[in-house]
Amino acid sequence: MMLSRKIYLKNLPIGGGSAISVQTMTKLPTRDYPALAMQIRQLIVAGADVIRVSVKFNEDVPSLARVVKEFDVPIVADIHFNYRLAIEAIKAGCAGIRLNPGNISDGRRIKEILKAVEDFNPSLVIRVGINSGSLPEGLADMPAADAMVKAAQRYISLLEDRGFFNIKVSLKSSDVMTTIRANEMFRNVSDYPLHIGVTATGDMESGIVKSSIGIGALLSRGIGDTLRVSLSGPPMEEVKLGRSILRFLGMGQGVDIIACPTCGRAYVDAKPLVQELKGLVEEFPDRFSHISRIAVMGCEVNGPGEAMDADIGVACAKGYAIIFRNGRALRRVKESDIMQALLEEVDALKEVKD
Repeated sequence: MMLSRKIYLKNLPIGGGSAISVQTMTKLPTRDYPALAMQIRQLIVAGADVIRVSVKFNEDVPSLARVVKEFDVPIVADIHFNYRLAIEAIKAGCAGIRLNPGNISDGRRIKEILKAVEDFNPSLVIRVGINSGSLPEGLADMPAADAMVKAAQRYISLLEDRGFFNIKVSLKSSDVMTTIRANEMFRNVSDYPLHIGVTATGDMESGIVKSSIGIGALLSRGIGDTLRVSLSGPPMEEVKLGRSILRFLGMGQGVDIIACPTCGRAYVDAKPLVQELKGLVEEFPDRFSHISRIAVMGCEVNGPGEAMDADIGVACAKGYAIIFRNGRALRRVKESDIMQALLEEVDALKEVKD
């Protein structure tokens, strides 16, 4: 599997072994600047590395220009059908534009877009955004994954023939396996950076499952330089899940709270403890910045083994619990004192590491 080439989206390195970045998309009319700016602030706090905004109407352009100037995070303009809006987005100074080969493919229009890049924003990145549901004409008889790769290659050639190489690519389908196959095929024939994700995933539950499978499968194969989790919900949830996928694959920072599933053997219901811990980690990230894994186990069967693999862990027994740190049992505490004891060990371990 070839390593992708490195490009820069504003100051953010993408590809070439750089850290995988998490992208999301605003979900309100771009022309409503106050609401747009507020949502972008929320997304930055949530951990978004790249934020894409829809530019559908001329009225969207002034708001786009304002957020580009106001925020340091790379802003990408999402363009469909109207190539003139692509030119206006380029003039507005956005870090990148997404073009859909299924609805902007005329060579003359692409030439005008690239002329605007040359004149107004030479560092701009163009994302060739392939969706299986909006492929260019002439590819309908091919298997979906093959058609997506072919569409990407044709469009890349249009850009390269005009001297443009600051490109990243996405190949997305609502079908998980089609998405995986298309990205694997593309990575075998091209080293342009890949933005990965599964599109049109359905409701929140299916969106979480489809995205976790598709994105996780690709990342585990070394494929993917940026990602977006597409959910029918708030964009902050997209960022949150994207970060979780990276963390659980060992590719991102954060605390992995593991817990037993709870069964008839359990002396303590792990769920309330996990929820309380999760809330504390989200509210006080600096306090937990030195922690990779916390284990909460409801009985002695799973408890010691699972807890010993964690920075800090608890294994519950009848009326009491054992606190572990780095594989070593430290002390016995009352059931009512479990959370206090865990937090004491979190703080103590920080002092040790410092």
